[in-house]
Amino acid sequence: MEVLDARAPETTRNLKLRHYLAQKPLLVILNKSDLARPEATAQWLKFYNARESAALAIDAHKGTGIENIFKYLEEGSVRRTRFTRAARFMIIGIPNVGKSTLVNRLAGKRAARTGDQPGTTRGRQWIRLRDGLELLDTPGLIHPEIRDEEAAFRLAALGTVKEKTVDREELAIWLISFLQENYPGIIECCYEIEESLRPLQLMELIGRRRGCLRSGGVIDYLQVSTMVIKDFRSGKLGRITLELPGGGEEVETKGIK
Repeated sequence: MEVLDARAPETTRNLKLRHYLAQKPLLVILNKSDLARPEATAQWLKFYNARESAALAIDAHKGTGIENIFKYLEEGSVRRTRFTRAARFMIIGIPNVGKSTLVNRLAGKRAARTGDQPGTTRGRQWIRLRDGLELLDTPGLIHPEIRDEEAAFRLAALGTVKEKTVDREELAIWLISFLQENYPGIIECCYEIEESLRPLQLMELIGRRRGCLRSGGVIDYLQVSTMVIKDFRSGKLGRITLELPGGGEEVETKGIK
């Protein structure tokens, strides 16, 4: 199982893994689908189902879609033999896409540690699931591929790379600009401001609206940036997808309405 963030699936996968997984059945898991646009997730499912063994959308935090994973494992990929050893599976994925939360859901208990910082899982462990299935949980050491500046911003917005990778204020400006172009009305609705201004001007308005001020009434742009990024990650801004399937291996970010 390769766990991806449903808001930016192709950006949150390491394409080099395809070489090593070429001979293995692969189930692509689009996690955090509750935070992504349903129409966009449907496009990604179609995209991956046409190219991989299978793809499923889930919300590991709430448990939505977990039964579909068991159904696939039990009916689709597991082949009973005369041997009594349990069928074994591995979960892979870059840090902070929800691997440990998924492991806990599959195991029905807190079998793996969870956290909001990359690299929470430290060691390998076999976890016995139901119906003769065993899952190998591995540390989130598969590094994301930062292919270009846009990918870096998407990864930083999702929290899958360390904070120092992208300047927080630059990230907030990128995110606001992306929302203006692709999700018009969201900023205005969430922060109750006119969103037709430049991103930096919008940050100033948000800061004044939400009281992100230093002494003397000076805008605390770092505080504003932190708030905007947190609002995106938590879903407070709504269900947002950062990229759509494009032609071939290309992924477009334009036209997400």
